[in-house]
Amino acid sequence: MFTSVIAQRLGGRGHDVAAVVTDQALLGLSDEQILAAAAAGGRALVTANIKDFAPLDAAYKAPGRNHAGLVLVSTKTRPKTDPSSAPSWKPSPPCLPNQTRSPLTE
Repeated sequence: MFTSVIAQRLGGRGHDVAAVVTDQALLGLSDEQILAAAAAGGRALVTANIKDFAPLDAAYKAPGRNHAGLVLVSTKTRPKTDPSSAPSWKPSPPCLPNQTRSPLTE
């Protein structure tokens, strides 16, 4: 799991963010349940757990269901336990409708 720093920084910039590490309702849920909760909330899911979430994505969509998306992050270049690795990137267009694009800087 990522540290809460990333969620705090995104939330501080006006993004609607829920972090598994700080949300008691999400802690301890299975990957399937976390994906379902993100889908129900209309949120994209950011994860470094590519191995598990890539097949979950396919299984979730197989019966015709949709979700807001997965953002698969490699920890090879940005360790998830290093708070200094919190976002300093700019989102790539296109964004989902009704979402604000704002550059994230330190």
